[in-house]
Amino acid sequence: MTMHRSITRPRRKRERGIALVIILVLMTVMMAMGIVLSKDARTELRISRDEKLAKQAIATAEAGISHAVDVVKQAPIDLNGNLGSGGTGGSLSGLGSVVTLSGVSYRFHALGALSGDGYYVRVVDNSDETIGANDPTRDTDKSIWLVSVGRAGNAQRRVDALLHVGGIPGGIFGDLSVGFGGSGGLIDSYDSRVGPYNAASPGSHGDVGSNGGIDLASADIDHGNATAGGTVTCSSSCATQVTGTLTNGAPPVALVPNPYPTCSPLTDGTGISGGTYYGATGKKAGQLVGGSGDNIVFLPGTYCLNTVNISGGGLLTVNGPVVIIVNGQSSFGGGGVVNTTALASNLQILSAYVNPKAGLTINGGSQAYMQVYAPGSEVVLGGGTDFYGSLVAGSISSTGGSRVHRDEALGSPIGGGTTLSAWHEVRN
Repeated sequence: MTMHRSITRPRRKRERGIALVIILVLMTVMMAMGIVLSKDARTELRISRDEKLAKQAIATAEAGISHAVDVVKQAPIDLNGNLGSGGTGGSLSGLGSVVTLSGVSYRFHALGALSGDGYYVRVVDNSDETIGANDPTRDTDKSIWLVSVGRAGNAQRRVDALLHVGGIPGGIFGDLSVGFGGSGGLIDSYDSRVGPYNAASPGSHGDVGSNGGIDLASADIDHGNATAGGTVTCSSSCATQVTGTLTNGAPPVALVPNPYPTCSPLTDGTGISGGTYYGATGKKAGQLVGGSGDNIVFLPGTYCLNTVNISGGGLLTVNGPVVIIVNGQSSFGGGGVVNTTALASNLQILSAYVNPKAGLTINGGSQAYMQVYAPGSEVVLGGGTDFYGSLVAGSISSTGGSRVHRDEALGSPIGGGTTLSAWHEVRN
């Protein structure tokens, strides 16, 4: 009996020792598994958080594109202006403050709880020059890239989209009607990227369009296509007066915006010299007047005026892209030169005047280089005027043998609305 006890006790002690070792090993394994599982859980949480931030960043970048489209579409649609200031100029100033991101200027709009969260937007030229080196500050085909970088926490995503302004056939368009009369009148074209207009070798893209009728009286010649929602009529034979394609009953084209919104506040006169400007307040607020011997100079920028009346050989000088918005009836005449750079891309005249008669008059032998958008009124070209550029109006009346030379370098004229294409995320 004693011998049996002496054998059993050591065995039990050994068994208890082995059990303790096993328990310790199991506890170690479980602790290790717990650590691994805890790390996996933290990793999964971090991945989930990063994915959430990445989705927020891409959504923020897309919001930036939408906001950019909205502000660029606001009148005036000034793509050259937008390309200025390193791609942050023009109407983009309404999007936010200028900041630097990765050494590049953007317009920043805060969106999110953390400092720096939001979208960073700029525009980039689409390398549209077909002749010579590309000029990143100048648009020639009415298309630009919108670039938007969205940031959410430590996540950053970029979206690019191509914005195109267009939709209006040709460079001369009257919503209600187009009428040309007077001996020697014509419509033709040239390309300012190649050189100045040459009457000895004009281009054949002087396209004219209207949602109503087009009347070519007094044997005026249209060196291009004539596209009418109504009917094209000619004084002699349309087969000889229209050198391109003649289309009657064309589908209507919507002008955007129509009417053009009245601008405010009026310019205080900064950036304007020469002539007489009556300032932003008072009985003649917003009126600019020029006469014989006057040289009115506009520095590059956008100006809100009530009226502009230049006569008696007055000159209008610009040194870069200028946009002049007029709320009332205006005129340029008296044999002067409007835009002494002779580049229509440097001057936009945008009229908010709504009246079926003579909202804008260019006459008296003037030479006018400009892009005109006056959807609510009539534009009158008279007295042998030479007009270079593009012209969109409620109606167009050309008298006295005026000549219209479409600048092909301008692409589609102002007022054709905007479309987005090539929308994509950019990944490094």
